Parts: sequence; structure tokens; C-alpha cells
Amino acid sequence: MWRLVPTKYQFGLVLAGVVLSFYLAQYAYGYVFGDMPATPENWSLVFLASAAILAGLVQLIWSLAWHWLPSLQRHTFPDLNGTWTGQVVSTYSDPATGIQVPPIPVAIAIRQGFFSTSVTFKSGETKSQTTQCFLKPFYQIGKFRIWYIYDTDPQAQFRSRSMPHEGVCYLDLYFDEDRNKLRGTYHTERKTTGEIVVARSFNRQR
Repeated sequence: MWRLVPTKYQFGLVLAGVVLSFYLAQYAYGYVFGDMPATPENWSLVFLASAAILAGLVQLIWSLAWHWLPSLQRHTFPDLNGTWTGQVVSTYSDPATGIQVPPIPVAIAIRQGFFSTSVTFKSGETKSQTTQCFLKPFYQIGKFRIWYIYDTDPQAQFRSRSMPHEGVCYLDLYFDEDRNKLRGTYHTERKTTGEIVVARSFNRQR
């Protein structure tokens, strides 16, 4: 989410946050150790504490505002947190028979905060985890896309036909249509592709 903040505002926000959290940390240090303000020798501790305070406050405030103000989601990025279940329709065909594999049931867990987003993908045979993740809003049409690069690690008993590999995937959400449905496409280094359609396991619309 932080990457969606215009660059021209990022420096000012960081500076204001550091100054505010530094004074908060100074006060907390003096309250705990009875030394107000902290001496220069202890500034490293204060700076570490101020960074932790700043990160915690931003995450808490953002999470509350994000959850209770749907309009904020429409103008920044939707809350994708949760477990999404559905299926993958792969273009992969069995080399021995030439028959395309049937749709595969999958579960996707998305953990999204102000500073980072991660996606974990599970099927009956494999599990994948993001290595990089990017958020791309298309505000005019109400479409929001999550791009991610992932590593797939098949279970040992299936590696004879499915080796570990990398891939890239995007998932789209149309905010004004259904905030609990994602649809997208993936591509792997094995030159296979497929479509993913998943729905959130519980309704987060407010």
C-alpha cells in the first residue's frame, strides 16, 4: 500500500512520522527510566523505539480506517485479506495421453497490510509463496490488480511429474461488481498457463 502513495508525499510523511514518533519514544523512555529526555548515548535505543512506534501506529490506524470506510478502499486499494477458494483451469496436458488436466481446486491466502502483501497458494499437490508482490489500481474503471511472482514447491510424491518452478500471476477484483471475487491468469517458467477464479470464504463487504 505504501507504494501507492505518490513519491512527492512519501518524504514528508516519513519526516513527520519520524519526528512525532521520536518525541513519543523520548517520552516513553523518560517515563520508564526516569531520564527525560533521553541522553545522546541512548538515542539509538530511542530511534529504534520510534521506528517501531511509527510502524505500529500506521498499521493500526490504516487497518481500522480501511475496514470501516469502504470509500477509502475504492480510492486507495481494496482489502484483500482472507482465504479465497475456487479452481485453476490449466492449459497443461498429460504428455503420455495428450489429455488436458481437469480443473484443480485451490485455496489462496492473502495477507495485506500497509507496508507489505503476500500470497500463499495451495492445491492438492503443491504450495507456492510470493517472492514479490505489486498492487496496481485502475481507478477509472474500478479494477484493482495484484501482481505477484511466486515459487512453487510440489509435495515430494508428485515431483516426478511436477518439479519446483517459478511463475507470475495476476488477480483482478472489480470493486463495483463483487469485492469478494478474484479472477486472473498465471504463467510459469515451464511455459504453462492457466486461469484462476476464486471467491472469498466469508463476505467482507460493509
